[in-house]
Amino acid sequence: LRPDADLYESTKICMQHLYNKVVTGGFVVVDDWNYSGVQKAVRDVAGKIPQLQKVPGTECYFWRKERIIR
Repeated sequence: LRPDADLYESTKICMQHLYNKVVTGGFVVVDDWNYSGVQKAVRDVAGKIPQLQKVPGTECYFWRKERIIR
Protein backbone atom coordinates (compact mmCIF):
# COMPACT_ATOMS: atom_id res chain seq x y z
CA LEU A 1 0.00 0.00 0.00
CA ARG A 2 1.37 3.41 -0.88
CA PRO A 3 -0.94 6.29 0.00
CA ASP A 4 0.32 9.57 -1.45
CA ALA A 5 -1.75 12.21 0.27
CA ASP A 6 -0.32 15.31 1.90
CA LEU A 7 -3.10 16.08 4.37
CA TYR A 8 -4.65 14.42 7.40
CA GLU A 9 -8.12 13.88 5.93
CA SER A 10 -7.03 12.50 2.55
CA THR A 11 -4.47 10.19 4.15
CA LYS A 12 -7.02 8.97 6.69
CA ILE A 13 -9.60 8.19 4.00
CA CYS A 14 -7.02 6.23 2.02
CA MET A 15 -5.88 4.29 5.07
CA GLN A 16 -9.45 3.58 6.26
CA HIS A 17 -10.39 1.99 2.95
CA LEU A 18 -7.18 0.14 2.14
CA TYR A 19 -5.08 -0.64 5.23
CA ASN A 20 -7.02 -3.77 6.18
CA LYS A 21 -6.41 -5.12 2.67
CA VAL A 22 -2.65 -5.23 3.29
CA VAL A 23 -1.78 -8.81 4.15
CA THR A 24 0.48 -9.77 7.01
CA GLY A 25 4.00 -9.40 5.64
CA GLY A 26 2.92 -6.73 3.15
CA PHE A 27 4.53 -3.32 3.02
CA VAL A 28 3.06 0.10 3.67
CA VAL A 29 4.97 3.01 2.12
CA VAL A 30 3.89 6.50 3.14
CA ASP A 31 4.90 9.59 1.19
CA ASP A 32 5.36 12.89 3.00
CA TRP A 33 5.83 11.30 6.42
CA ASN A 34 7.33 14.56 7.66
CA TYR A 35 3.86 16.17 7.66
CA SER A 36 2.30 15.83 11.12
CA GLY A 37 -1.18 15.35 9.62
CA VAL A 38 0.02 12.35 7.63
CA GLN A 39 1.59 10.78 10.72
CA LYS A 40 -1.56 11.35 12.77
CA ALA A 41 -3.84 9.88 10.09
CA VAL A 42 -1.69 6.76 9.74
CA ARG A 43 -1.56 6.21 13.50
CA ASP A 44 -5.28 6.92 13.91
CA VAL A 45 -6.10 4.12 11.47
CA ALA A 46 -3.21 1.66 11.82
CA GLY A 47 -2.67 2.03 15.55
CA LYS A 48 0.83 1.37 16.80
CA ILE A 49 3.18 0.72 13.91
CA PRO A 50 6.60 -0.93 13.94
CA GLN A 51 9.74 1.13 13.55
CA LEU A 52 9.74 2.98 10.26
CA GLN A 53 12.47 2.69 7.65
CA LYS A 54 13.31 5.68 5.45
CA VAL A 55 13.46 5.24 1.68
CA PRO A 56 16.82 6.89 0.85
CA GLY A 57 16.62 10.11 -1.15
CA THR A 58 12.87 10.57 -0.57
CA GLU A 59 10.36 11.79 2.00
CA CYS A 60 8.91 8.25 2.12
CA TYR A 61 8.97 5.86 5.04
CA PHE A 62 7.80 2.26 5.15
CA TRP A 63 7.07 -0.61 7.47
CA ARG A 64 6.16 -4.25 7.07
CA LYS A 65 2.75 -5.14 8.44
CA GLU A 66 3.24 -7.91 10.96
CA ARG A 67 -0.26 -8.06 12.40
CA ILE A 68 -2.99 -5.70 13.41
CA ILE A 69 -1.82 -3.86 16.52
CA ARG A 70 -4.33 -1.58 18.21
